[in-house]
Amino acid sequence: MEIRVVDEKGNLIDSPYILRLQGWSEERYFKEAPRERKCEFVHGEVIIMGPMGRKHSFVVNFLSTLLSVFVDNKGLGAVALTPTIRLLPGVNREPDICFYPKEMLPLSSDLPINEIPPFLAEVSFATRSIDLFEKAEDYAKAGVQEYWVVDLDQEELVVHLGQGFSHKESFRQGRVDSQVIHGFWIQAEWLFQEPLPNAWECLQQILGKSF
Repeated sequence: MEIRVVDEKGNLIDSPYILRLQGWSEERYFKEAPRERKCEFVHGEVIIMGPMGRKHSFVVNFLSTLLSVFVDNKGLGAVALTPTIRLLPGVNREPDICFYPKEMLPLSSDLPINEIPPFLAEVSFATRSIDLFEKAEDYAKAGVQEYWVVDLDQEELVVHLGQGFSHKESFRQGRVDSQVIHGFWIQAEWLFQEPLPNAWECLQQILGKSF
């Protein structure tokens, strides 16, 4: 399936957008939905995310690099980018970043992944309302233990914790420690610097080592 979004003059729109296509089945979603971009299925509706742009891509890469190297260094498990996860019946999401502890590995090879990761992160700009509200509700119902939203619009890191995400806190600066990935932390302001800080130097701080 090819999706092209154009303006009233027929010019291709390359700025961020969200498309909602109703009346789909989960079977059709897995068979026909475009896989070259972020595309989710929620209660009969396909949600297609438009191009996210440079800043979104850079921040996803920065945070996932910190997480991946830390997790590998400590032998804690694996970090995945935009996997399709069936959270609930009829609800399939593609989080930007997720962490699976080693006791949950290897994952099932089928599409979608049915195992629910304890830690998820989304980098949010055009999808802000979805990430902060719709996805937070789905992730909480599915039993996710910790959910980070990097809100590029408001320049704050929103952290959801606890059963049903009973605790939520926002950070613009200062140290933020993960409750699920033990020992992992970041300075919230790193995520909003222009340009982003050097990931290797940040990792040395996180790991408490000099290489």
